[in-house]
Amino acid sequence: QTIPYFIFRQILQATVKNKERGTLLTTHYMSEAKSLCDRVAIMVSGTLRCIGSIQQLKSLVKIIY
Repeated sequence: QTIPYFIFRQILQATVKNKERGTLLTTHYMSEAKSLCDRVAIMVSGTLRCIGSIQQLKSLVKIIY
């Protein structure tokens, strides 16, 4: 039996927001990262390209493009 996605998401959100521990979450969806993470890292072909808050990354993308 599988856990409904909305319950899984609530459990994951509570775990990620714990300030005493770090969590590594991988996703292809920026909206998911935005709702769950304080800092985001972007990797391209196995190389870390940038790391920062969602707002910092948005600013960087505006500068590049």
